[in-house]
Amino acid sequence: MGEKRNKNKMDVISSVNNNSKDTNIKIEMPPCREITHSEDKEENVLFIFLSILNEVKMYQYKSEETGDNCFYCVGISQLEPGTKQVLYRLALEGKKLHRIVIVESEEARQNEINGIDADFWDDPEEMTDKIHSAVCFYKQRIKDYIRRNNDKPILIDENTLIKPSEIKQKELPADIEYTEEEIRTLFYDVPVSNGKKSDNTSIQFQENSLEEFMDIIEAIKGNGKKPINLYIDTQGGFRTSTQQMNAILELLKNQNVNIAAKYATDFNKKNATSIIKEVSSQYRAYDLVSAMIEFKSYGRGAGLKEYFKNVNDENTKEIIELINQISGAISLCNMEAFEKALNDMANLKAFIDSGSKKLNTEIRIVFDDIIENYQDLLGKDRNPFEVIKWCVDRKYYQQAITIIESKMPKMLTETGYLYYNCNDKKNFNRKQDNIDNICKRILKKNHQDWKDVENYLFEQWCKSIIGKKNNILNGTLSNTWQENCPKYHCKEVFIVTDKYNEVDYSFDYSKYHEKIKNNHMFIFFAVLSSAIKEVRNNVNHANAKLTEEKIKDALDTYIVIGNKLHLSEKWRENHKNVEKRNTKRYKRGRNKYVRTLFINYGKLQTNGTFI
Repeated sequence: MGEKRNKNKMDVISSVNNNSKDTNIKIEMPPCREITHSEDKEENVLFIFLSILNEVKMYQYKSEETGDNCFYCVGISQLEPGTKQVLYRLALEGKKLHRIVIVESEEARQNEINGIDADFWDDPEEMTDKIHSAVCFYKQRIKDYIRRNNDKPILIDENTLIKPSEIKQKELPADIEYTEEEIRTLFYDVPVSNGKKSDNTSIQFQENSLEEFMDIIEAIKGNGKKPINLYIDTQGGFRTSTQQMNAILELLKNQNVNIAAKYATDFNKKNATSIIKEVSSQYRAYDLVSAMIEFKSYGRGAGLKEYFKNVNDENTKEIIELINQISGAISLCNMEAFEKALNDMANLKAFIDSGSKKLNTEIRIVFDDIIENYQDLLGKDRNPFEVIKWCVDRKYYQQAITIIESKMPKMLTETGYLYYNCNDKKNFNRKQDNIDNICKRILKKNHQDWKDVENYLFEQWCKSIIGKKNNILNGTLSNTWQENCPKYHCKEVFIVTDKYNEVDYSFDYSKYHEKIKNNHMFIFFAVLSSAIKEVRNNVNHANAKLTEEKIKDALDTYIVIGNKLHLSEKWRENHKNVEKRNTKRYKRGRNKYVRTLFINYGKLQTNGTFI
């Protein structure tokens, strides 16, 4: 090991050849600092893919900065300059590098490199099977830089070295000292195996790739629970290393790992100096795509919010706020907020399409992708059943179940399947003034003020056709129902009796009435709605017994039957008529009819039976 330098912080233009008599050394002396490295609250980790050493020759490197902030170094291994810059930048902040995670191919570990002076090696324990490989060489060079051990021979052929008088290299500040134990444990090797195609070409990460990915991730995270600042040198590795690196970074998301910087080297063999570049911005496209997939697949907008957090454009902020609204509504199953966000999205799309709002390229790509994903829900004539189908297609099962419970009862009245039975004049006249009030009092008594009256009436109607003592997911329906329900097993729906039992309450509450008598498909659809609601209640109370697959089957069947009932078509057909009818009743001053439209004040009368 070379003699330790002065303990003051300094930049040195030094010779790397012990035969040189050149003493042209420039020293800068910034003030020293008191540093306690053992109490670090976070760890700094460098992640690299190490390549084979094709050319054993020294090159000069510098960073992109100018003036005093510019970093200079020399390197033989192509991973040297990036590593040295990270070590130096951290040292200026009084910090150390805790680990260098090296992903190594078999060639980088096993191929002997030639032309190295025998006195260069001073760590024989790093040799693998007595082979001086590219991995060994890289480690020795970095150790020499940390130890400030530059006055030693390196290469046998001095023509492959830079003249000592032309070398520029900034050494580590003198107040940063790595212990020998810290140097010994600095490098973490992750060997990867090569596969072979039929044409004998090499394949990296072909076998056991997931295990190797996890090895890399565990190496980066370390054994402790400290936050990780991750530095990445993208320069080395095989052809697919960029894709592998991005996959690993994606897996590291939400694991207390902060991507501090990404570096690459712009080699220029025609002049004396190659440039070490900070390339994080060039890799942001991967972050954007990842955030878009996260929002599109899972409804989470945190990635997009983080990506655009420093953008001050008002139109971009408006779209990000819209994304936050949608994300929050989906995660909390807040369908009112979701409906509002859809309306805002449709309005914003209209403004953008008209040219009233201009978007930059990145946010335009995001917005167009969102519009494509939500296109079916942006029309003014969307209905709850279509939103349910959209949710199920994207595996938002809890959200779909919430809509079935909260929105579908009203829609079923608006399809015309359920309607006002005005034939029972006596009952009609007696109850027309207080049916809403009666329901509201019941709901208040049951601490369910939040529940809509229409939903409550629908629940009571469903109970009236379900055996009161059989409210469990079992029973068997006929073969006809098996045909109508191709995915969901009918035996897992509420058992349905052969008559329609009335629920015994102290007052004559109103019940829905079927417009189409003997419509068993609609009755089954309504009962399935109740079964699905029961599933939701069980999930919310941690009492779920059905698997996700079973719930998916139930929802798929719900959609199949809803399509057979032509719910969307009937809703559109009747919706305008409903609006006109409501408007007429308002004009006549009979607001009490609006909420109870299509409610039957008489008793259920049907000749239908099933099972």
